[in-house]
Amino acid sequence: MTDIRIDETWTHLLIILEAESGSLSQSSKALLGKGRELADQLGVWLMVSPQSAPSDEGKELISYGADLVFRTAPSSATSLLDRFSYETNRVIQLIRTKRPEIVLFSDTTQSTALAARAAQHFRTGLVTGCTALSLDPTERRLTATQSRYDGKLFEEYTWPARQPQMATLAAGAFPEGFQDPYREGKVEEIS
Repeated sequence: MTDIRIDETWTHLLIILEAESGSLSQSSKALLGKGRELADQLGVWLMVSPQSAPSDEGKELISYGADLVFRTAPSSATSLLDRFSYETNRVIQLIRTKRPEIVLFSDTTQSTALAARAAQHFRTGLVTGCTALSLDPTERRLTATQSRYDGKLFEEYTWPARQPQMATLAAGAFPEGFQDPYREGKVEEIS
């Protein structure tokens, strides 16, 4: 496998939302809020891929900041391992085709495992449980902060010159994004 380096073809920001029923959870709204903030700083689109098809055709995701929502057919697998394998392959294929420069996940057991497999596939770094994210817009480098020892120590991480940069966001560490019911976006069906 060849090294994946920074070039102009890696652009936009992608959020992978864990499967949820009904409306968005507080952590999903926070993930969308931080994603929208970073996408605005970079001047790129915020793409969102929920693990289950949104019941409202993606309107709620768009109202919280998504520019593009990807819809996929649900897995027909019955076992948990088969569904997880399907989801991992789907996310890797989505990253391979859309080439986002930053990919964000929620910090749940399933999402962290999914993020780790995707990071390994693309031979890039993954910072889990981020309590703060900042951006160097000139270098387009993400700086992630992790809290250690009950908040007594903070570690900062940056990624080497590789794409995509991947992180999971700790629950409750970021404020919810603002909802704009008049915001417009697109929904794209992917296989």
